[in-house]
Amino acid sequence: MVVEHITDTKQLFKSVQYLLKNAGRAYFLFPVKEAIREGHIGQYFIHWLPKGKLRYTIALIQRRLGISRKEHPDMSAHEYVKMKLDGIDENTHYKSYAAIRKQMSNIFTLHELETDFFLQRLSDKRLGFLSPIFEQPALRKLTNAFFRIYSFAVVKAEHLPTYQVSQTVKIPHHPTLLAWTAPSVKNAFFETHDLIHFLNISRK
Repeated sequence: MVVEHITDTKQLFKSVQYLLKNAGRAYFLFPVKEAIREGHIGQYFIHWLPKGKLRYTIALIQRRLGISRKEHPDMSAHEYVKMKLDGIDENTHYKSYAAIRKQMSNIFTLHELETDFFLQRLSDKRLGFLSPIFEQPALRKLTNAFFRIYSFAVVKAEHLPTYQVSQTVKIPHHPTLLAWTAPSVKNAFFETHDLIHFLNISRK
């Protein structure tokens, strides 16, 4: 789900909870503020910096070094960086994982799945033989944290039956959100193609 594009994430989570039956599940895959790479431009630390000349210069240098998304080869480095930074400023609202987790934990029972997602990627790359190492409980929290910082958070949120929301709750609008058809939906899935593939094989 494009959590980083939603300003009022608290309202978003309430809306998702409203749509789930008891024991229903929603899966969230999203970048957090402390992630070292900004995925929309494909560069490091850009979203940590305030708007201004320093950020623009660092983004321009990375683009010229080939550190960015492999897109728009017809655009100059200046044009590309300006377009991307304008988009980040206008359309992203990064929050820390701690802040997001606090909002979600008041509504859902949470399960962190970064390690499971990482192991599936290892399997896809024929490195599944390394899985037993990362499945160790002592390493799981460390792997979860590393994956969030390097890439994104992956969270399974289960409906808490005791949580009540108003019948008038509104669903935040965003053009890339999937359509919600009815409040009785058993499972709500808002994720990328990779996460859909992961969920198809997940034992969770």
